[in-house]
Amino acid sequence: MKCFLATKKIKLIRSIFAITLLFVFIAFFHGMPVLAKEKMVEFTAKASSTYGNYPKYGADKVADGDINTFWVGGRGEASWWIGFEFEKTVYLKETRICWYPSAYYAPDNYDIQISEDGIDWEDIHTGLVAEYGSNADVQEIGRYAKYMRFNINSVRIIKRNGRKIRYYPAIKEVEAYAGVYVPHSLRFQGRLMDSADVMLDGEFEITFRLYDSQRGGIPAWEETQNNLYIERGLLDVELGSVIPIDLSFDRQYWLGIEVESDGEMAPRFKMTSVPYALCSEE
Repeated sequence: MKCFLATKKIKLIRSIFAITLLFVFIAFFHGMPVLAKEKMVEFTAKASSTYGNYPKYGADKVADGDINTFWVGGRGEASWWIGFEFEKTVYLKETRICWYPSAYYAPDNYDIQISEDGIDWEDIHTGLVAEYGSNADVQEIGRYAKYMRFNINSVRIIKRNGRKIRYYPAIKEVEAYAGVYVPHSLRFQGRLMDSADVMLDGEFEITFRLYDSQRGGIPAWEETQNNLYIERGLLDVELGSVIPIDLSFDRQYWLGIEVESDGEMAPRFKMTSVPYALCSEE
């Protein structure tokens, strides 16, 4: 940002393996997410005060996309705040602040807080000194939040004509970026049957592998889960519980499965990344 934030839908295509055992899987995706990309999120803004109560200096100016407009805090205040409400709770990666490019209006002490309800606030950064100029003041957040707030504790005191003058804060633009996530673990549920379509019971050792090719290749991820208990053919397993799935899913992957030491079944499951939700497809 010069002074001038796609969730992924992963769908699994069901396959039938006709080698010794027959698997029919439905996939559910959950667990700790892994950051893949970021996108700018929209918000509404309000402030503790506005210079002269003039609308042209209102808090909404920090979100209008125009670097020639700006919010200005009220004159003579001991401190100020400007708050932001997002449309929904997001994983807030960072915020980028374009302060008015003058030492007169740049805070020498400000805090960043977040909140889920707009009542109870968590400090993310305290005692920050504004970076003003041609580049944005970028601050990492790394939390889920519905609200964000800048508490401006003081601005610089400037000596001018032998006098000490204290001005007020001014911000041109604020941007907030949310992380876009893909699964860190995959939960599988399905039926495990033998070649005669008889539901299996008992404990099995199963190895799961993800490849970026349909045949051959080296696994991009692999884990073996021991003593997986199957009752009346029902298999319920969370992939990534042994070794986290640290993949961005920005490419095509295929899932290979091996039961005991019977060799990997064929064909592999084809997994497809599509934007904007999480679902499974039979």
